[in-house]
Amino acid sequence: MLTHIRAAAIKYSDRIVFDRCHADILHKVFQEGFTEKAEQRMQGFITNDLRFVMRAEAYQIALKAGQTTEIPQGRIFLSEYIWSDGAWDWDDEKKTYYLPDVKKVV
Repeated sequence: MLTHIRAAAIKYSDRIVFDRCHADILHKVFQEGFTEKAEQRMQGFITNDLRFVMRAEAYQIALKAGQTTEIPQGRIFLSEYIWSDGAWDWDDEKKTYYLPDVKKVV
């Protein structure tokens, strides 16, 4: 199976939290009262095999998997480049994203 990006993620000292985008994660942990300083967390992504990867590696994975197109040099890779470019569709019944040309929920 081709490795692809499953979700945005933030790695804290004692856990990894993932969701659709980094802003949703920050909102979620703030609501839970989790207060860890910005320099103590790393923003990245979770792959379909549940591996945490940093933004640069995530971009290469997403590009190879067809989840995104090339981004301008010098920009950081954002979850919005995956979810908002139309490459992925939402399955309301299964509450997850899928690639329309593959017809398989990930």
